[in-house]
Amino acid sequence: MKGTLPQGQTLKAMPNILYISTTYDPATPYQDGIVGAAATGTTVLTVAGNVHTSYYPGTGDCTELITNRYYVDLVVPTDITGEAGVETKDIYSNVITGNQCRVDSFRPVTTVESKAVNAGDTVDVAATGLVRNTQYTLELPAGYELVDPATQQAASAITSTVEGTAVFRVKVPAGAAAGDVPFNLLPADLKQNDPQVRAAGVLTITVPAAPGTGSDDGAKVPVPPADKADDNKSATAKQQTKASLARTGSDATAGLFVATVVMLAGAATLALARKRRSC
Repeated sequence: MKGTLPQGQTLKAMPNILYISTTYDPATPYQDGIVGAAATGTTVLTVAGNVHTSYYPGTGDCTELITNRYYVDLVVPTDITGEAGVETKDIYSNVITGNQCRVDSFRPVTTVESKAVNAGDTVDVAATGLVRNTQYTLELPAGYELVDPATQQAASAITSTVEGTAVFRVKVPAGAAAGDVPFNLLPADLKQNDPQVRAAGVLTITVPAAPGTGSDDGAKVPVPPADKADDNKSATAKQQTKASLARTGSDATAGLFVATVVMLAGAATLALARKRRSC
């Protein structure tokens, strides 16, 4: 009946589900395992064979060894390959020659931000590629504090969203030294969660410059005030210069006055002499 089947969906941030798909399984097509792993963002184990079930406990083959390890800690080893040079398939169902067992992962890459922050401040660090609804924590140096952004309270772990993301708020101690501080993101409970979902980041700590000492951001460095003794000397020198100029001006004026009087006296004497001769 047309239109009654639900549409396919892609699931995000799923735990590491292990699909086991046999290349020539007579009941379950090989490609179905590939599609399932890709749609859920998980892992598929390709087994070269023509039987319906590949996992048989007690056989000691590569399928059993890989699956048993997964049952213990959710880790799927990639270095257990079984017989080499056998006919198998790649993830596109092309027939190739390879190993009896091959692991392909469709899991997202786990990432965590690296940030720059001042000593004494708080900073938000975002992470992606986590398993949904799972608690994660940050391994931080002593004195650094993890804070829950929702409650603003100290926390030991943060729960991821259904999208596989989380935000970790870190409080940096006021006395932190400048430089790079590495940290690790990992599951809060390594025994109950996939230990391979982890990432590393760096907090670059900067120490603000003290007031009046300048900074590295191009601000002008304050110029220290001039010595008061130098100011006094400069003021005295100016006063002496003004006084010297004043005295020089006074001397020049007096000399000019005397010269004028002498000239006038000489002119009067000459006029009187001429008058006597004419008489």
